[in-house]
Amino acid sequence: MRVLYVVNGIRGSGGLERVLLHKASYLCDTYGYIIRILVLNEPPGEPFYPVSPAVEVRHFHASGSALAYLWAYREGLRQSVKQFQPDVVCVCDDGLKGLLVPLLLPRSRPPLVYERHASLELMRSSWQKAVIPLLARMYDRLVLLTQGNVKEWGIPNAAVIPNPLPDFQDSAPVQRKQHMLCVGSLSYNKGYDLLIEAWAMVAAQHPGWSVQVYGNGDPTPYQKLVAARGLEGRIEFHAPVSDIASKYAEASVLVLPSRSEGFGMVLLEAMSFGTPCISFDCPSGPGDILTHGVDGVLVAPGNTVALAAAMGDLIGNPKKRDALGREARSSASRYRVGEIAARWHDLFSTLVARNA
Repeated sequence: MRVLYVVNGIRGSGGLERVLLHKASYLCDTYGYIIRILVLNEPPGEPFYPVSPAVEVRHFHASGSALAYLWAYREGLRQSVKQFQPDVVCVCDDGLKGLLVPLLLPRSRPPLVYERHASLELMRSSWQKAVIPLLARMYDRLVLLTQGNVKEWGIPNAAVIPNPLPDFQDSAPVQRKQHMLCVGSLSYNKGYDLLIEAWAMVAAQHPGWSVQVYGNGDPTPYQKLVAARGLEGRIEFHAPVSDIASKYAEASVLVLPSRSEGFGMVLLEAMSFGTPCISFDCPSGPGDILTHGVDGVLVAPGNTVALAAAMGDLIGNPKKRDALGREARSSASRYRVGEIAARWHDLFSTLVARNA
């Protein structure tokens, strides 16, 4: 099976990059796939996350006016498809140009899959929310991460394949530290301002505890909020680390304060280490991953009072943390890469057979 992935980048520290490289590596090493990743406008270099040497990476460039940019994008795609002769083309690009690929390739093309990692809720423009699902219908299959995403898009060619867990190695239990962990880019959508507001309500009651945040971006605006709340030393911001597994293993609780999510991969990653999770029940993903009161805690979106109460409850109840963590680890096993890769293999095989 020859698969061409079209992406904007593979060198970042985000979840999309990790999932893509992990999945492509597994398909090559286990199923014998021949995979090329075609990367737009990113300088060549080592990716942040490991990737199998069997996965080939090629780069191409597009620039200039909107018309010149789109023409260069079209020519780069066509040249790569003609040279590589893929059985399937899989586009992982949340931008508008990614949805135009069916129009940019010739009619005699391989099956096209559009893999979407972001919720439509992230589209603030009403015209984008209306046009994007129409464009996605031109693909042979739209692959989304949750059933909530399928309801958002409302188109018949949609399928659900969640992200796989990273291939973390099982390790001996470590001593949990008295801190809560947050993982994600330092952006408005990730809701760290809401986290700070909630933590300010309960931090004084738990003087031995802190919040540790790992994410890419400028922490200055959040550090100013921390200082204004008198929480210096109680919330700390760190750059992303490749060994995030060790952070999941030592944290007592993971908190996801996002306003919206494409999936909520950090929840699964934490759950695989038996780390109990608290999340806003935001669109979309957390409600598909967590079962409230069984393997995690869901609170109403944006409700900082409820978030503060949930944080204080788990801090003060180690037995509850242990019980949620055990169930979380069991639930996460459904997302191991072997299970998810098999679903991708079935999808690709079906499309190729239909196209034969």
